[in-house]
Amino acid sequence: MAEIKADSSSIIACGNSILDLTNQYNEQIKGLFDSLIKINQRAWSGVSANEYVAKLEADRGDFENFGD
Repeated sequence: MAEIKADSSSIIACGNSILDLTNQYNEQIKGLFDSLIKINQRAWSGVSANEYVAKLEADRGDFENFGD
């Protein structure tokens, strides 16, 4: 029979690091998309800009789901 040795405190520490990193990722994604949503009001105008902004919510959802 195989013998398994595990250090539960190290596993918990790794899990906490992963949670911290995913929280950082989610904050960065939120900031990025909050900024991009306003691009047609600040730096780019026209039909293409409006179409791009309209599609951002679907993209945002994909990135947020990845973070979750």
